[in-house]
Amino acid sequence: MIINCENCEVETYKRPCHVKKNKNLFCGQECHDDFRRKIQYADLTEKVGMDFKEWLEKKYWGEELSARHISKILYGKSTNSPNVLTWLKKNNIPIRDRSDAVALQWKDNYERREKQGETFGEALKGKASPKRRDLKSIKTEYAALNFTVTKRIFVNGYTYLYCECKNCGYEVTKALGNKNGCVQCSLKSRTFADQTTVRAQRSKLRPWRKAVLERDNYACKTCGGKEDLVAHHIECFARNEALRFEVYNGITLCESCHREFHNYYGYGDNNLFQFSQFEQMKAST
Repeated sequence: MIINCENCEVETYKRPCHVKKNKNLFCGQECHDDFRRKIQYADLTEKVGMDFKEWLEKKYWGEELSARHISKILYGKSTNSPNVLTWLKKNNIPIRDRSDAVALQWKDNYERREKQGETFGEALKGKASPKRRDLKSIKTEYAALNFTVTKRIFVNGYTYLYCECKNCGYEVTKALGNKNGCVQCSLKSRTFADQTTVRAQRSKLRPWRKAVLERDNYACKTCGGKEDLVAHHIECFARNEALRFEVYNGITLCESCHREFHNYYGYGDNNLFQFSQFEQMKAST
């Protein structure tokens, strides 16, 4: 029996018995799957009240919800997250790296952080940390970078150092492991050609900066301040060329919070995990 495919409307042959027992007829499995996907897409579009692809991209990258959270909104339970990831792939929406996805699970999840802290605090109570280095070895390491370590502090399990540059006397707080040189010395050593390059880069970033500030309602996302705002690259500008002008890779910070972040983590290879740590530290102070 000759029938028309329900999806592509191409004529194809089907057995009469097959026609009798099937409501919809297709020329092959691909058309069958594509037809079902279109119906599901239309149902989800109606459910969310807008184009499903735009909604999905907004929730996943704009609001930074995890696949489990989106699954709970769509299906009423978080165990359908594989379906959400499948929809992301079908709609050509980039998926987060594993490290970024793990870091996002802790963002604004203060209840989980507090519970985890209590669990580890109880387990390590009265024990010396096997990973905590002695101050003498840290001072020796940073002396090679022309820094004098004056004090060490511990915040939420992370180690921070009060350092002073031996060359210019600039005081800065650095996260342990941040081995970037002195910012002030670096600025003084810039040539005219370097400054011209920086100026050219900034001119290209103006539309991106404006879009980031508008999305965040012109307010710092860590302290809520609305003056001296900057658009900060979550994944660093230098090493992530593909993300340089993506709005979801930007976050609005005030000048004070921006300077504080880079004092802790330097300017070399910043990422989402570092920013999550910084948010956690700001929330606890």
